Amino acid sequence: MRSREIQEETEDRFVLVDNVMTRGDALAGLVIITVALFILWWGISWIWDFALKNSGAWHAERLFGLVFGLGIVSSAGLVMFYVLHDLLIKESVTVDRRLQYVIIERDSTTKYLKSIEKINFADIKCTEIIIYIEDGRTRESDVSLITIHGAHIKIYAGDREIAEKVGKKIRDITDKPQSHRQYSYSTASTG
Repeated sequence: MRSREIQEETEDRFVLVDNVMTRGDALAGLVIITVALFILWWGISWIWDFALKNSGAWHAERLFGLVFGLGIVSSAGLVMFYVLHDLLIKESVTVDRRLQYVIIERDSTTKYLKSIEKINFADIKCTEIIIYIEDGRTRESDVSLITIHGAHIKIYAGDREIAEKVGKKIRDITDKPQSHRQYSYSTASTG
């Protein structure tokens, strides 16, 4: 998920948009896609060599080759899908008291794909802020909407102060409760 910035903030309206992608972001995405394509090719080769090339009975080696190869292929495909989504789709989140909706718009850079998801304030159970603390420092904070149907919809991921501000603003506009969770962990080795 690309970091988001506050585009508009009034008493009754709040808009978050994806930050502009830098050349470094695009280059990193293309490198990851290239590596994923290599791994995808390797997985297909693995399936061909160990599962399909050999004829005869399905013994443990062929079955292992097929399962392992399919795992590699599906993992590489998922990585490519998520990186392409991040490169090509720009999201914006609008919380509007007048309309009584949270509107999530997804636009592709090619302008052929557009998705608009509306969440009625009545369907929102609460706003949840999750703070991840690594070795005493905040690593990341997430803001999510939890619906009455149990869905978690991530609105923001990034800086703690901005996450607190986004969570407070959503709480003020929607008049829904807010929950905080912290996860602390240490990366120091115990050896």
